[in-house]
Amino acid sequence: MNLKTRISNLLAVYYVRFAFILLAMVFALSFSQKTIGSDKNTNNKQKTYVNRGDQMNPDILKVQLSKFETDLNEIKVNYLKMIPENHELYDYFFESEQILARLVGYIKADLNQNNNINAANGLSEGKFLTEFLKEEIQLSLENAKINKRVYDVRSLGLKGDGITDNRIYLKNFLSNMADNKEHIVISFPEGVYRFKESPEEYAIFINQLHNISFEGSGKVVWEFEGYKEGSAILIKKSSNITFRNISVDIKPLTCTIGKIVGVEDGNTITIKISEDYPEPDSSYQGAMILRGLVRDPETFSIDERCGDPRIIKMEKLEKGLYKLKLDDNPLSGNKNLTTNFTSGHLFSVHPRGRPNGKNHLNIIASKHLYFKSFNLHAGDGMMAFINRSAGIKFVDCAIEPSKGRCIMNNADGINCPSNYKGIYLERCKVLKTNDDCLNFHANIKSVIDIINDQNFIVLGNELDEYFGIDDPIAFINTNTGEFDAYSTVKEIKKVQYKNLSNCWMITTANRMEGIISRVSAGRSPVIKNREYTSSGGDAYRSAMAIESPFEHMIINMRMKNDGFIIRNCEFGLNRATGFRCKATNGLIKDSRFYNQYIDFKVGFDWFEGTYPSNINLVNVTLDKGAFFYASLPGKTIAFDKLANYFRNINFLNVRDSSGRIINVPDYK
Repeated sequence: MNLKTRISNLLAVYYVRFAFILLAMVFALSFSQKTIGSDKNTNNKQKTYVNRGDQMNPDILKVQLSKFETDLNEIKVNYLKMIPENHELYDYFFESEQILARLVGYIKADLNQNNNINAANGLSEGKFLTEFLKEEIQLSLENAKINKRVYDVRSLGLKGDGITDNRIYLKNFLSNMADNKEHIVISFPEGVYRFKESPEEYAIFINQLHNISFEGSGKVVWEFEGYKEGSAILIKKSSNITFRNISVDIKPLTCTIGKIVGVEDGNTITIKISEDYPEPDSSYQGAMILRGLVRDPETFSIDERCGDPRIIKMEKLEKGLYKLKLDDNPLSGNKNLTTNFTSGHLFSVHPRGRPNGKNHLNIIASKHLYFKSFNLHAGDGMMAFINRSAGIKFVDCAIEPSKGRCIMNNADGINCPSNYKGIYLERCKVLKTNDDCLNFHANIKSVIDIINDQNFIVLGNELDEYFGIDDPIAFINTNTGEFDAYSTVKEIKKVQYKNLSNCWMITTANRMEGIISRVSAGRSPVIKNREYTSSGGDAYRSAMAIESPFEHMIINMRMKNDGFIIRNCEFGLNRATGFRCKATNGLIKDSRFYNQYIDFKVGFDWFEGTYPSNINLVNVTLDKGAFFYASLPGKTIAFDKLANYFRNINFLNVRDSSGRIINVPDYK
């Protein structure tokens, strides 16, 4: 074989080998592409809604809508006509029916646009609200006719002398009311009724009681002992309870205020505690947040030029004299915080979340509570905390400092997480709180692991109190702010999961594909104590309670404060927001927000949802306007990116402090 032939044969072999290798590479690449494509399709499932079976069938939804309209017509024809126009709750019943009538229109529009998910949610809301409104009307009519047995508290051992501890006397009487079949009136003659600390329980504990009225005659004050554990009111699993003509106060006050007598360069001031205000005790050092605010000595208004300082060190120099080191938060490194501080101004000190501290009026898992001329003048944390309840009404009530004071508490005025029915406020004031005047939202819980596509491990205290069988639930993707899946609860049970406490398994009625847990994304499931982060900017850094982003969370779509009503009320002159609104199906009418705004917000970094929708504002003054936005972990998203959820919010004659008309942004 000559050289030319040998070279030709060798090249032929190499060509064959090269062709084989090339074919193998093409096959491998093809296989790889198919595998990647498969993964991509799997990931795409995360962005698709998982329907709740037949509940999304448009024909079934139309049948449900017809039933909803029939029920609503029954309310108008057979129920509302029984309520006379001079009834003290007539406006409540009328406005409730109007909210439902608007909801019918929104559901019809959703069905016409094939938006079956929103239609199904609206029908779920409407079904509960119509049934509950019937129940409320019926109860109101029965209460007007029922015979009542009256007890004068003096006959029970209570004294309104401002000295006697009345806690045990009232407790003993209420303990005999568990099986009460009558409507009992507990009458308080004029006086100051002292309720002292009880480490093992709340000073006034109304537990699983029904058909009771607490009524004051003349000037009646319930006075509690400071911030300490047990010095507060708890109403739990009770119904048809009324409070009339009673004011609530605390001595000593749970926060303090002093005159600025020295301002050093940088972040240090000296204050002299004002007369009639308490000196800080050791509990201030144990507070989760120790806030301070600069206030005008004449008007007591907050000086916004001085920011929102935190107290990072408090040193007692002598009786009533304190040196404070400040920062706008522990991570800011702000070296010139006191630039605008002035000697002679007031500086209030607010310890929030200190050991054994409590919100003051606590309402848990209760319904049909009525507060008439019930005034809260001081508290430790939130002045009123209302959770998992329905039919809570406040009429002619004031939540504000008593005369002569300029501060009263360390947190919100009224905080309403996860209620079946939104509260009613008529001719009420919520002023000068140390956080939001109002905050309505729903609690959301973390999915920390996925057992399969119908069983999920969820972390949270008393989760069975927030999720019940057949409750509609949504899975929220907190990286995008979107609802990725819907179902209902088939089963919920407490389980042992790794080394974590308070874990539950929620079983859904339908398969949930594409749900992401924090564990599956490689993040720790451990919830941290709240810490300040740099995500909120220099002026105020949002406090986050969890590592971010934290993937899917769940919300009970039946516990969103639906049907709230606010009429003829005043809010504002406070540290944070006039109304942080994350609720649905509501009305705000003929009301004023002094030096404040309404914040239509979704803020998952505080474990709060959901999206504000179906809300009318009529004849409202918002001194600083209205804001629409969503905060996701570590960032803020413009509200128009979530426009599908901010729906049907309408402004009619809404103005700012200068009288300029405020319109809803064109986000639809």
